[in-house]
Amino acid sequence: MTNEEKALWNKLRENKLAGLRFKPQHPIHIFIADFYCHKAKLVIEIDGSSHENLVQKQYDAERTSQLKSFGIKVLRFKNSEVKNHLDHVLSHIEKIALELIEFHQTSTNQSSTPALKGGIESGKVPNSPLQGVGGKHQDSTNQSSTPALKGGIGAKNIPNSPFQEVWGKKTGVR
Repeated sequence: MTNEEKALWNKLRENKLAGLRFKPQHPIHIFIADFYCHKAKLVIEIDGSSHENLVQKQYDAERTSQLKSFGIKVLRFKNSEVKNHLDHVLSHIEKIALELIEFHQTSTNQSSTPALKGGIESGKVPNSPLQGVGGKHQDSTNQSSTPALKGGIGAKNIPNSPFQEVWGKKTGVR
């Protein structure tokens, strides 16, 4: 962890922020989030100077888009914001997290959307990284029927993945 991540973690750990549980360096699909709050479906990313170059900005945008497709909100803060305005960063995180929790509770209880009617257990959550994993949702070859999970996890194995361009041969970045 960077110094800024450590400073933020010191304020998030042990449910210090509004009683919310955040996990540091939490894996989600093929990514590792700096901090994640499951109840709010919220990722917090702290970006250093390496996030200012074009390739990294493109990767960050694609990653945020992929996480958004899983129903996860991503908040990004620069190191300088955490270092110089930690109280503001914390109040913003708290505000967004509580709004998201309220939204998820309202949506789950009152939604007429088919994807939410059956709940997560039903396997009907669109674009879920867990879709097809376990139980009756597996096909006869015991592999996931979801293209993102067939053949293992990795951008090269995901058809039409936006990460193929970032991680693939076009940029040479891996």
